[in-house]
Amino acid sequence: MFVIALLATLICAAPSLQAQTIPLQVEPHVLQPGEEVSYQWPAGDLGEQHVLLDFEARMDSEELGGSMFYLDLTVNGETVAAAVDALTDRLLNKPVSVPWREGTMLSWYSAGSGWRIVYAPDFTSFGDAQGHGPEPYRFLVDVTELIEPGATNTITFHRRVGVTPRPMVIRNVSIQLADEGAPLTASEHELPGVTGWNAQLREDGAIVIEAGGTDFVCTSRFSEPRVGYHALGSDGADDDFSVAVSQPQERRWLAEAQCSAWSLLRTVEATDDRVTVSDRLTNLGDRPVGVMHRMDLSLGEHPVPVAWLQGASDPARLQVAEIRGNPTIFVPFGSQFGIGLAIEDDVTRNHASLHFEPRSPLVGFADERLAIAPGESYEIRWSLYPSLHGDYWRFINQVRADWQVNDITVNGPWGFIQPEKFAGPNTDSEALREQLARGGQHGILTGGGWNYAKGEPPKWIGFGVGVLNEPFDDYRQSLKQCIANFKAADPEVEFLVYQHCFYNSPQTEEQKQRFADSWVTDEAGEQLIHGWSSAYKSSPMVYPTLTNTFGSEFMDLIDLLMDEFGADGIYQDESNNPAVSYTYNEWEGHSAVIDPETFEITSLIGNITLLSSPFRQAMHEHIIGRGGMHVANGAPNVMAENQQPFPRFVEAQNYALRAGETHLYTPLVWDFGNYDAARLRRNLSMGTIPVRLNVSVDGGPVAHFYPLTTLELHEGWILARERIIISESGEYCWPGESVAARLLAWDADLVEQPSREVMVDGPTRVDVPPGGIAVIERVAPR
Repeated sequence: MFVIALLATLICAAPSLQAQTIPLQVEPHVLQPGEEVSYQWPAGDLGEQHVLLDFEARMDSEELGGSMFYLDLTVNGETVAAAVDALTDRLLNKPVSVPWREGTMLSWYSAGSGWRIVYAPDFTSFGDAQGHGPEPYRFLVDVTELIEPGATNTITFHRRVGVTPRPMVIRNVSIQLADEGAPLTASEHELPGVTGWNAQLREDGAIVIEAGGTDFVCTSRFSEPRVGYHALGSDGADDDFSVAVSQPQERRWLAEAQCSAWSLLRTVEATDDRVTVSDRLTNLGDRPVGVMHRMDLSLGEHPVPVAWLQGASDPARLQVAEIRGNPTIFVPFGSQFGIGLAIEDDVTRNHASLHFEPRSPLVGFADERLAIAPGESYEIRWSLYPSLHGDYWRFINQVRADWQVNDITVNGPWGFIQPEKFAGPNTDSEALREQLARGGQHGILTGGGWNYAKGEPPKWIGFGVGVLNEPFDDYRQSLKQCIANFKAADPEVEFLVYQHCFYNSPQTEEQKQRFADSWVTDEAGEQLIHGWSSAYKSSPMVYPTLTNTFGSEFMDLIDLLMDEFGADGIYQDESNNPAVSYTYNEWEGHSAVIDPETFEITSLIGNITLLSSPFRQAMHEHIIGRGGMHVANGAPNVMAENQQPFPRFVEAQNYALRAGETHLYTPLVWDFGNYDAARLRRNLSMGTIPVRLNVSVDGGPVAHFYPLTTLELHEGWILARERIIISESGEYCWPGESVAARLLAWDADLVEQPSREVMVDGPTRVDVPPGGIAVIERVAPR
């Protein structure tokens, strides 16, 4: 529903005007999910003045809650973000990101997801206790360059569809004309005319990439207990740490160094498209040693406005990131040069954070948890990608090729269901068959944990082998009947049962003791419990290994579900770890809590992803070996799992930038609104497609996204072996091939347009309907 509010008076603003306020909406205005309201403001000659948009917003809730991204804000059809770039914030009345819980940060805006709005019953009670910083309701945003002077400008508030049906309330919407606003920071970071690059290892161990007359210097530092940091690339003298550099081959260098606790061998090798680095640390002592290490890559002399961290370039995003699925950074320097970085070893990938300091300027990574056993070594591996372009997508496609992650075929889409809804003993098989045919679902997945639709909160939610306990007796019978009903409707449909290997609930006291070797524990050795919303009972945390009790029983559960329930495979939720990343229950050989003052180990801990990865790899092979299907929620976080070819997706329904986590595996997201062309286009703009499609709906374009064997990812389009999925008009092809294909298209309302046969023999023009989607399918997909 569109509501237009017109401001009839033309405002002719002069540069001398001081903070004039023009009200657009004073009283509260309610927006239901999917609704929007627009305000028209006829601007006069603004001179040098800034145009500031001021408003308050909340999600209408009976009680105080948290917050989520619910507001899309546009001016004249252009998205209003919280920052112009990494150097210039639009949001003026509060920080773009504020400290939240346990050292994390909370952003008021996220590209693709919109503005964060708090849950509150009024505009006064949300305060410091909720941990969102100053002025949680109010937003003052500089929109100057989006305003057209001397014309009528349209400002639109859109309430995004999300997890809650609650309405959004806005009020006190106004325009302020001010002499000051967002301070623009100019940058001269572009490198024109770059035709090549050179790499070298300096005598102090620093790596230098030279391009376009600029030296990009990579320095590293490593901690020694009770001493401090030693550096490769240090300007100062270090009498206890000498570095010896040699060059045994052309474009290959070695740096050797040693302190009293450890020795270091750095190997650097330059190829035509990257510089590979190996830092091999060896413990010289008789007890575990902790080594905190940090790598910084300088970016020249000028501030840098844009960097891609883990597949996202949102300038309002946090400039420290810890997501493991895409451990990369890319910095464009105009169209002719860019430099990328990719972490390749498993431990650094799961320990480290990536950082970007735009004003320093530098990028890099830091690991504060590395531990090495006595006499053992660990190899930190990473690569630099100097590139004669400034395109993140070309960079990530190069990394995909180097990691060999392109030969993974996904058969989708999938319907996510609750079994109770399809468990009737008299289910109409023909009607269900027609529903599946309409959507084109390749698989059916049960989702969201085992839980009953009915019942008073807090209800049980089933995970792990806890689903075999008494509270889920009826659910198990419903699940069996549900699987039988789908198989009766379509014997070819693959039915996967939800499981979670990091929680076990409900958990009996006997199970708790039996699984003591599998607990996720705190420092005191107590089993950690994960609390859900007030709707569900809490869940004890566990982790599986090839030798612990829970791992053995979980593998038996998979066989039970496939043998006795008739499941074709397993849908594995939160596939890398539970709500925490570490346990004090077991040391996996490489993780520790290290005192940042003394640099000594205070506790040996286990990274849950690393502890459980051998089991999860074996579980996949076990399922596939039985002829089953395996699907996981969560991108791979270790290289061996990047090499296992099965579908994995991430949840991007609330935080769209998570799409970047998929760029080094299957580019799949779980999202709402897959019948909304705008959301489909948003997914494609981030190099991904949705995999979820409700049962009983027309599949539309999503049904033509699969099967999918990805060859390249791009902003707005995906090149796959079987098809090209497109959101923007342009020229497309399968390089080096002549392909008979069918061109399909849908308009902005997802109304299918007449298809036509085409011969794709080199770059072929495709005109996408405005706001729509197009797909080029091979006539005979191979």
